[in-house]
Amino acid sequence: MPRVMYKAPASNRQRTRRQAGVFGLVMSIALSVMAYGQELRPVLSAETAKKIVAGCERFAREHNLQLAIAVVGPGETLVAFLRVDGAVPGAGEFALWKARSSASLGLATAQLAALAKATPALADAPGVAPIAGGEAVYSPEGDLLGGVGVSGASENQDVSCARAGIKNAGQLTDKIGKKSG
Repeated sequence: MPRVMYKAPASNRQRTRRQAGVFGLVMSIALSVMAYGQELRPVLSAETAKKIVAGCERFAREHNLQLAIAVVGPGETLVAFLRVDGAVPGAGEFALWKARSSASLGLATAQLAALAKATPALADAPGVAPIAGGEAVYSPEGDLLGGVGVSGASENQDVSCARAGIKNAGQLTDKIGKKSG
C-alpha cells in the first residue's frame, strides 16, 4: 500500500506564509522603534586611538622618555597600546590602570589623587588610580569617549604626554565643549 503524506490545502499554506510575513514586518517595525528610542553615543574609534598613541609617542621621542601608553574606550576596553623601547615592563600595567580609571570616572587621575588626599578611602576604591598620568578623553562636543594612561616617567611628564596625544587626535581632556539641551 503506498504511503500517503498529508498535504495541507493550498489556502492553509498561503495563510501560514502570510502570517509569517506579517510577523516579520511587525518585528522589523518594533525593532526599529526600539532602536530609534536609544541614544547613540560616540565611541573612541581605533583611528582616534592610533592618533592619541602617535601624539604620545612623538612627545616621548622629543623628550627622550621611555613610556607605556594605553588607550581605552567605553567599558574600559583596550583600544590601543604602545610600550616604547626601553620602558620598564611594569609601566604597561600602570598605564592601563590609569587609562581605565580616567575612562570610568571621566576625570584625570591627578584630580583623583587630589581627591584621595581629602578623602583617603578613595585611594582604596577598586579601579581608582590616585596617581597622575591618566586623562579622560572627551569629544569636542563634550562626550566622554574613554581614557588614556601614560606611565614610565615623572607624573608631570606622564600627564604632558597624555595631553599631547589627546590634542594630536583633536579631542579634549574635559567636557567643556558639551552642548546643553
